[in-house]
Amino acid sequence: MASAVEIANLALEKIGDEGEIISLDEDSRAARAVNACWAMMRDAVLRAHPWDFARTRATLPALAEKPAGWWGDGNLFQKPADFIRFVELEDDKLYRLEGQWIIADTAGPLQILYIRRVEDTGLYDPLFADALAARIAMQVAKKITGSDSAKTRAAEEYELTLRTAKEVNGKEDAPQDMPQDPWVTAREVDW
Repeated sequence: MASAVEIANLALEKIGDEGEIISLDEDSRAARAVNACWAMMRDAVLRAHPWDFARTRATLPALAEKPAGWWGDGNLFQKPADFIRFVELEDDKLYRLEGQWIIADTAGPLQILYIRRVEDTGLYDPLFADALAARIAMQVAKKITGSDSAKTRAAEEYELTLRTAKEVNGKEDAPQDMPQDPWVTAREVDW
């Protein structure tokens, strides 16, 4: 699996920078540019799709007391610290996301599936790593090359790599049955 430095060097290669960095912490223009945006771009690409490698489950207890100034119905559940994107609840409960909370119509516990922040690059799907490199390239292209066209090319490559990664990732899951809307099933009633 790719290391952070390998992903960073791939990003630099995508914008035509021929130098290689040894560490994200080294004192070079390229390393500083990549390091400055690494965490934000990683989280942005993680949020762009419910990646299989980043999915995880959690059982959340309802908060015993609501924060000062809180008003309204529903129980509060604290989002996990590594929460990036909500995927689904175990049951058909009503919910909404609000800041650091999940507000739901159940007393709890609340069982959720979500996308977590994955910092260990060894766990990354290779196509995710390529999409992350392309997103970093898009972010640092102008700063490193001084060229608007390099940024445009990097943005186009990011869209292509992200689309490919999402397609492959999505095809690996079994098809999900979607609940039938009562308006649709009403036509099927045999009178």
